[in-house]
Amino acid sequence: MKHAKGAMFLTAAVCMAGCGDADRPAANAYGGSGRVAINGGLAGTTASAPPQGSAVPAAPAATPSPSSSDSLAGNLGAVRGFASAAVSVRAARGGASVRLDATDPAARWWAMAQLEFGRPLSDPAWTVGMVRTFDFEVPSADGLSVRLVGCSGPRADETVFDASPRQVTVRIYPGTTPDVRQVQFEATWPDAVNSVRGTFEYSLR
Repeated sequence: MKHAKGAMFLTAAVCMAGCGDADRPAANAYGGSGRVAINGGLAGTTASAPPQGSAVPAAPAATPSPSSSDSLAGNLGAVRGFASAAVSVRAARGGASVRLDATDPAARWWAMAQLEFGRPLSDPAWTVGMVRTFDFEVPSADGLSVRLVGCSGPRADETVFDASPRQVTVRIYPGTTPDVRQVQFEATWPDAVNSVRGTFEYSLR
């Protein structure tokens, strides 16, 4: 995962049962439980807020930082067309759980994607060049799996939308240094309306 060119930040397990962390105060959007907000901050966010019957304005456009490969975009619930290149990324259990948050208080929206990997990203089975689609209902023969939950709402951890797609596609690329890998993921819900895609880096060390 992207870091200050050091070891992966690993902390207490991130709960996959629903959105938000039960052990983290709701008022603290990115901290708590000793977790590290790798790319905290809001610069680089471009998104639109709920359009139907809402007076919520769209976020102003901004240029993403070229040094950041962490991103989150899509349509989750009433938060439509969001795209952020300044997401908070946190990992737990050796890269077995990864959470990405994108927030824009000015437009009053928050979106989150949390991934649970059957084997941690530090496992050599996650090889560069891998492209796989994982189905929650079909176990894989090699033990690799990915589950995802997507959430959104007007502000961090104030969840209105909370759902999981059946399938997630994952691609593994080289990272910015030899000991780093980049993960890209995407998923579309069966309703063909909700979707999410994102990118983050992790360290092999």
